[in-house]
Amino acid sequence: NQKGIAVKIYIAPPLWETWWFMLLAAGLIIGVIFGMYKWRVNDLTGRQKELEKYIAEKGDVERELINIQERYELAVQGSTDGIWDWNLVADKVYLSPQWKGMLGYKDSEIPSEMASFQNRLHPDDKENTLKRIDDFLQNGGKFDVEFRLLKKDNSYGWFRARGTAVWDNNGVAVRMSGVMTDISLRKEAELTLSESKMRMERILDNALDAVLMSDYKGRITFWNSQAETIFGWTKTEAIGRSISDLIVPQQHRKAHIEGIQRFLFTGVMKMMNQRVEITSLTKEGKTIPVELTITPIVNSDGISFSAFIRDITKRKDAEEKLRSDENYYFWCERSYSYPGSGRKKNLCQRFIQKIIWRRIAC
Repeated sequence: NQKGIAVKIYIAPPLWETWWFMLLAAGLIIGVIFGMYKWRVNDLTGRQKELEKYIAEKGDVERELINIQERYELAVQGSTDGIWDWNLVADKVYLSPQWKGMLGYKDSEIPSEMASFQNRLHPDDKENTLKRIDDFLQNGGKFDVEFRLLKKDNSYGWFRARGTAVWDNNGVAVRMSGVMTDISLRKEAELTLSESKMRMERILDNALDAVLMSDYKGRITFWNSQAETIFGWTKTEAIGRSISDLIVPQQHRKAHIEGIQRFLFTGVMKMMNQRVEITSLTKEGKTIPVELTITPIVNSDGISFSAFIRDITKRKDAEEKLRSDENYYFWCERSYSYPGSGRKKNLCQRFIQKIIWRRIAC
């Protein structure tokens, strides 16, 4: 009998079905999942830290804003100036309690609106003040304006407003804010000073002597009516001109200028604070004798000079006449010592009496 040969064939499973491959694949999958999880955890941890940092920074900013707000409120409460703020987009106005208090009102007595300001402007100041605001918002620059506002007691007070503005990218003003200061006392002092100055100028203008004032450079700043009469120059012609070019004779100008410069450097000048007789020049070029007193004036603007000048031409003529008469008087006295006619002696006697009366009149 034929014997058959049995052959056993083993067919291996596919690679992906082997246990070790499955184990490796499972390990890889688990590794990837774990890696992704760890990355996600780290990412979330980083984001959490960033969030915590942001919250901490935001808290610092908020605390700083609170501190700034507190400082601002303390500054407003402690300031004597009134704070104002105008949101031009929303047309909302803020007027601080101090702003209202300057006008004599409590915070609740007048509304915070533009009309509270505009309606209280003095009629003489309203047009100019509103124009200054409009010009500033249109063109920028510096906003600094003075005006009068009606107060609660129906009196007007002087105030000064200063401010700045914010413009958008199109150049349109969106906000304006600043401070308002009560300057009533300063204005009263300025008015008093101005009235005092006007009274003094009227007094000096009506003085019988020529009164001149000049700055430290010798430029005339005041020229009264008598100066016009004596020297022939009008006030308009004299103001701003050099005093040495106007009334000092040519031969004395150098000494005059050197004397002023010497006083400015040393504080010493021979002719200062005393009455001296010199010659002066008129508009027509005529030299006349004058009596001069120069006084330095030291103030916040520096050094200036005042001069009182009296025309002594008539007095000099009278003195010359008197000297001539005195010579004749001595001749008459001598004539009495010699024999002569009675008529001659009578003439001399009448002349002597005339001289005596002239001396009494002087």
